[in-house]
Amino acid sequence: MHEVSIASELLTTIERVARESGGRRVRAVDLVVGELAGVDADALSFAFEIVSRGTIAEGAVVTVDRAPLLVACGACGLEGPGDLEALACAGCGGSPVRVTGGRELRLTSIDIEDD
Repeated sequence: MHEVSIASELLTTIERVARESGGRRVRAVDLVVGELAGVDADALSFAFEIVSRGTIAEGAVVTVDRAPLLVACGACGLEGPGDLEALACAGCGGSPVRVTGGRELRLTSIDIEDD
């Protein structure tokens, strides 16, 4: 379950940002996880709950927004949502396509309680 190592790295970043901001507690964390990132959002939230115990992020609410698969089709020029099953263009069905979105794993915000 690689979500535990991701949660640990996430916690390291969150703690650093909170310290630099003079924060004493992290209330919430917002993430964006792409459809192709290979990350289970529920497992990541659970792993974060475990690794953050005893830290300033203990009890923080983790919100995960999913980022859709986005592709650029060389055949018809369409840039937009792709077919996750076929990894093909949703417009013309052409394949292969260039993946332009959906692989990301991004920390978008941290709600920090300061002194």
